[in-house]
Amino acid sequence: MANEAGRLRGNGFLLMSVILGCVRSGEMLSSGFARRIAGSDLSQVTVDPDTGDVFVAGSNVVARLDPDLKSYASLRTGPVLDSVTCDPADPRSCRGLSPHDNEARILEVDPDGGRLIFCGTVRQGLCSVIPTDDLSALRNLSTTNEANYAGSRETNFAFFAGDVDDDDSRRSLYVASTYDGRPLSLSQPALSARRLARSGTGYRLEYASDDDMGSLRRRTAVAIDETYIEDYRVKYVYGFEYKGFAYFVTLQRQNIDTTGSFEARLARVCRNDPGFYSYTELRLSCRKMNGITTFYNIPQAAFLADVGDLRNRVGATREDKVLYVLYGRSKDKDNDTADPSYGTGLCGYSMSGVEEEFVKAQKNCYMEKGSLLEWIQPNRHCRKDLKIATSIDSSFCGDPLNVGIDSRYSHSSTTETLFTTTYLATSLAVVIYKGRTIAIMGTSTGEILK
Repeated sequence: MANEAGRLRGNGFLLMSVILGCVRSGEMLSSGFARRIAGSDLSQVTVDPDTGDVFVAGSNVVARLDPDLKSYASLRTGPVLDSVTCDPADPRSCRGLSPHDNEARILEVDPDGGRLIFCGTVRQGLCSVIPTDDLSALRNLSTTNEANYAGSRETNFAFFAGDVDDDDSRRSLYVASTYDGRPLSLSQPALSARRLARSGTGYRLEYASDDDMGSLRRRTAVAIDETYIEDYRVKYVYGFEYKGFAYFVTLQRQNIDTTGSFEARLARVCRNDPGFYSYTELRLSCRKMNGITTFYNIPQAAFLADVGDLRNRVGATREDKVLYVLYGRSKDKDNDTADPSYGTGLCGYSMSGVEEEFVKAQKNCYMEKGSLLEWIQPNRHCRKDLKIATSIDSSFCGDPLNVGIDSRYSHSSTTETLFTTTYLATSLAVVIYKGRTIAIMGTSTGEILK
């Protein structure tokens, strides 16, 4: 199994293979499948809940597996003649084209069924719709609609969650994108919520809410101000929905002037917020006590799981969920990658504790004790409104008065690291089996550990 894993190389896919393999009587991928697409790194995986089919994507390829992970169909998505400055909607800007690999960034099954949403790194991240029963029928979305662009040459994370109008029968695609150096006129929001909608005989992506209010445009998106967008990069590691909020685990600098070290944060936005006024960030802390305190600061992967036997160690209630974050450590403050020599630390955060910290940060801001995120609203400060402050609870969905609230303090795991390793782990899945908490990890060298 280790050799097979080494050939496939995509750690996220390896973990899914292990989990599905456990469900399917321990049978792993067929060697035929491994040989036929071994030339492509796999980075995205999703499962069709209606059919059980598994879809994977990576460098220049999208493929479908049956529920037993045996047979498959595939589609080549690249290389594509492209350039970093090319605007797909303006062919005159597309000069000096050369072959570019199309790295998969977003691969999600449309909750309405029958379609995949696929976004890669070519054509400025233009997305496509692919019928799940016929991969060859891929259709690129229109180049003239800005919401159709979601892929980044840096990091992306996307998932479907509840819609902004609080209608559980509708789902929005929450997309986080790292700025990738493209022309600013083609830049995407850092965080957004979009819907897949009919457009004639095809489809289009549209913001879940997009209102023109004269001089103000209110939409379900958060953008980095152009003053900082080229220098202040936010990397997105993981995302999930919990109790009406969309959350993202991020890696970013402590300070906007890029002098601080890198740290992990948890960003969230209320799903029932048409202007994303509720966007707030919370710093995460993870440390190991072994005579000398070791701080882990580079999140590698994360996973939201039910409470198991570690409930007391992470300060969770029986009804809680726990956010597990797998960390590495950078060699110095100017490095945003983990140094394998420091190994890995796993920390757990109870979501009830996380909610309390977000409420505290928001209350502080409306009492004029907190601060706003400089990269969203430069030179703005928290403004006082005691009426709002006293009404804030765990369901608070923001207000235009204070947009982009920054927590003043780090939220630490109740105890220190749950465990550490001497190797660098880069992928994570957590399951509860007979009350026991089991972590399945993929390493930077392609191995799987339980």
